[in-house]
Amino acid sequence: MPFPFSIHGSIQIPQDVGSLPDRAIIFACIDQVEHEGARVVSRSPRSTVFISPLFRRLGSNWRFTVPLSGGSFEITSEPTGGRRLRYDLSTRRTALMGFVMVVVLVAGVIALNADRFLGWLGAVFCLWIVGVNYFISVVGAPLWLSKRLSEALTRG
Repeated sequence: MPFPFSIHGSIQIPQDVGSLPDRAIIFACIDQVEHEGARVVSRSPRSTVFISPLFRRLGSNWRFTVPLSGGSFEITSEPTGGRRLRYDLSTRRTALMGFVMVVVLVAGVIALNADRFLGWLGAVFCLWIVGVNYFISVVGAPLWLSKRLSEALTRG
């Protein structure tokens, strides 16, 4: 089960984008990933792999790559002649940070002999943050990639 560690999927490359080379589509993804502050660690005409920094500059909280540890994009051919843009995104860092926050909160409640309700409330809050970031990434990935496809089409 991928939750809360990874997000896998793919989107069909539409026919109007079908005339574009793979390189143009991957470059549109690379360009946006780098614009959002992530670092591309490998690239080829059909795929790319990136990692995201732990700390970002101010004002970058609403970017797609913020909750991600890294990921990859790859264009694959289908037997029917079409192409798909596949993605594999890692949310391990967000899940790990949520787990650490829960452990610290529970340890603090135990150490301070505080009301157990505060510990449960904090734990639910931390898990909520992990879950919401995961949900936003799952829903946002196809939308983000569709936008990259339209950018690739306008740039040619």
